[in-house]
Amino acid sequence: LYDVRLYPKEVKTELTRDVLTDPIVGVNNLRGYGTTFSNIENYIRKPHLFDYLHRIQFHTRFQPGYYGNDSFNYWSGNYVSTRPSIGSNDIITSPFYGNKSSEPVQNLEFNGEKVYRAVANTNLAVWPSAVYSGVTKVEFSQYNDQTDEASTQTYDSKRNVGAVSWDSIDQLPPETTDEPLEKGYSHQLNYVMCFLMQGSRGTIPVLTWTHKSVDFFNMIDSKKITQLPLVKAYKLQSGASVVAGPRFTGGDIIQCTENGSAATIYVTPDVSYSQKYRARIHY
Repeated sequence: LYDVRLYPKEVKTELTRDVLTDPIVGVNNLRGYGTTFSNIENYIRKPHLFDYLHRIQFHTRFQPGYYGNDSFNYWSGNYVSTRPSIGSNDIITSPFYGNKSSEPVQNLEFNGEKVYRAVANTNLAVWPSAVYSGVTKVEFSQYNDQTDEASTQTYDSKRNVGAVSWDSIDQLPPETTDEPLEKGYSHQLNYVMCFLMQGSRGTIPVLTWTHKSVDFFNMIDSKKITQLPLVKAYKLQSGASVVAGPRFTGGDIIQCTENGSAATIYVTPDVSYSQKYRARIHY
């Protein structure tokens, strides 16, 4: 139990777990079309040091329609680039997901701004032998908490984009409706991948989110007890690895097999660097 006499101050904590929203797909029933559950499990990222979204490179392909006028372009694949927590300037590029482009690629750069909503359009091409599905457009709403500004960026396949059929807010509702959505949101986007449908019938994007409590700068609040998950480190030391948490830590944890250092973490005090702090390590 939390001892309020020993720790009388408020607590600033962070939840670094990954939350996956439902696949974005235009057909109501994936039976015979979608990827397998084991395939999705294989693609989901293994436990890792926390990182935040930097860039998505979208690849686009053309899907012919049976009648011609029902043809469309769709999100066929992507790379995603992330950056570690503060302390490193490295950019980590993912493996490629999906199919490479037959159309020009599109790059959206987020540079640490918090993407709090994604709204997607989808379309279908119905042939006598099969149904082809694709995501044709996605609007990402983002918020810069340093400048207090909200903006949007859009992936647009630019051909027969269809109608809106998926909104992340339906699955990750805001924490409060008393504030604008860019401040009341509950989760922020941190990874994107997509899977091939069976029979080359399109791709199924899946978005990964993390809780809004995650602070990219590892800020130490001088008026609160600050709890920082060690997976917010930017570098592991020899003998240390990231493993799945026991489900009550709010995310992954670091496991050490040798004595000595485990990881290197950089923090940002919210006051002068001459301030003294007391650190306790939970293990």
